[in-house]
Amino acid sequence: MRLAALRWDRIHVGQIETGRLVLQAIDRESASILLDRRRPPGVVFAPGYPSQFSLETMGLVVGTQAPGRFGPFFMVRKADGAVIGEIGCSIDEAAATGHVGYSVVAPLWGQGYATEALRALLDHVLAQPEVGRVIGHTMVDHTASRRVMEKAGMLYRGERAAIEDGELIDLAVYEARQHPGSLGGYWMLDRASSGHPPASPV
Repeated sequence: MRLAALRWDRIHVGQIETGRLVLQAIDRESASILLDRRRPPGVVFAPGYPSQFSLETMGLVVGTQAPGRFGPFFMVRKADGAVIGEIGCSIDEAAATGHVGYSVVAPLWGQGYATEALRALLDHVLAQPEVGRVIGHTMVDHTASRRVMEKAGMLYRGERAAIEDGELIDLAVYEARQHPGSLGGYWMLDRASSGHPPASPV
């Protein structure tokens, strides 16, 4: 699930912690080293890392002059300090909308890491009063990625066509919003029924 182009932001979140993970902001030096197919000092790779998504993400980081507000982050597993993937959210301030993307290495699919990271990131992004919603999209037939968003509380909003790598593809679109009745900065994901079948465990 690709990240949108990064935008410079004067406010930068360096780290987010979850039960099993630390989301650690990716610096340009580490990204550049990874693009050279080398291992940054002090970084431990999980089996299967880096993925093609990882390299695309590093290219986005290297191509910016400063970090975005919400990543991209390395997903670092607390148990062994290994990098297992990436996640981030690019903010379109004019539309008050975040665009989220994430990936976990294939050997660790189905263990709930992406859902855990996405929930934590949504918590931080939607706590910002200037961000009204977060959008995510994935290929229509990518069932696992769709379940990640569903389990994180995002709602299915339909499909749209897009051009990716020169090919026309169909994308499933998901959305999370600030709760309209939030008070005092408190918010929750809108989990009202959308008519979409419930997610299966991943």
